[in-house]
Parts: sequence; structure tokens; C-alpha cells
Amino acid sequence: MNFCPACGAACADSNFCPNCGADLRQQNASPSADDALSPFVTQVNPDGRTYSIIGVKSINLDRAVIPPSVTRIEDHAFEGCALLSYLEIPAGITYIGDFAFQDCCNLGAVILPDSLAFLGDFAFRRCGRMTRLTIPRGLAKIGYAAFEGCKSLTEVIIPEGVTDIDHYAFRECSSLYRVVIPESVRYMGASVFGYCGSLREVFAPERFRDYFA
Repeated sequence: MNFCPACGAACADSNFCPNCGADLRQQNASPSADDALSPFVTQVNPDGRTYSIIGVKSINLDRAVIPPSVTRIEDHAFEGCALLSYLEIPAGITYIGDFAFQDCCNLGAVILPDSLAFLGDFAFRRCGRMTRLTIPRGLAKIGYAAFEGCKSLTEVIIPEGVTDIDHYAFRECSSLYRVVIPESVRYMGASVFGYCGSLREVFAPERFRDYFA
């Protein structure tokens, strides 16, 4: 049995006090969930059970383990966290917004879960130490300049299911050596792999042969 902190009424397991209408969702969250969310600035999603990360409490964050209760990472949420070197994104994340991890220049590996349905523009731009990237099967479009300037990335394997790769998605990935593009890709924007001077191995559908000429 929970009690409303505003009026003291018994509230059973409700998310809102039946007496005064106070929002009890934060009070009802388990302590472990609160601990896991503590490094982040969050908001409750409309379902009343899951969260969106809208920012971080310290720009000096060096490790981010995102709990399963989070389904969205909003625009600019981690932008400029230059010390962030470890990132764990759980299954269940469906949305990563524009500029979400831009300029996280120490981030070494990014494994995106298959639940991800939207990857915003500039999402991981200028993550200069990223050496490993896993793109999920559930993603249809790679956003504009999403991985531009990831200068340590050596290989990009785009899975079957991706249909659109927007402009400049991997431009200036200067260490990129190998790229695999599946048959499902129907659109590639301008200069997707521009200034990728180390690119030597490209496996792509025949219709994109001239793109890499």
C-alpha cells in the first residue's frame, strides 16, 4: 500500500492519488530503477511506465549503462560528453534523436539494439575514437551525417532491412577500410562515404557500382 505524499491518502498501486490527483509515478518506481536512472535527466513517457533520457546531470559522465525502463534517447541528450568511453544501450530502445551523442569523442564501441527504429541526424557525429559499430536489423534509415567524422571506425556492415542511408552518413570516416551494403538499400544520399580515404573493400549491390567509382 502506497500513501500520497501530498495528502496522505492510501493509493494502493495507482500511479495517481485518487483523492487529490497527485502524480505518484516517481514514488512507485523501485529503488534500483531510481539508482539506474540517477545519472540522467529523464521524463516519464505517456505510457506511465517507461522513460526518455533528455540529458545528463554531469557533462563529465564517463560511463552510461542505460536501464531497460528507458525506451527513448532524445535530441542532444549526451551531446558533448567528451569523457564518455563506455555506453550500454538495452534492448527496448526504439528512438535515438538528433545530435544525441555528437562529440562524445572518447566513445569506443556502439552496439545498437535490434529494437531501434529511429536514428536521428548527427546522432554519433564526431565520435572520433569509435572503433566498433553494430547497426541493428530493425532500423530502416541511417540519419543525415549520423556517423560523420568517426575517424577510428574501420568497418561498417549494414544489415539487411536498412533501406535508406542519408547524406554524409559516414563522411570523413578516414580509417574506414571495409563496407558491406545489402540488397535492401534503395537510396544512398550525397557523399555518404566522402573523404573516406582508406576505403578499399566495398560489397554493394550492382546498382551502386558507379557510386563508388
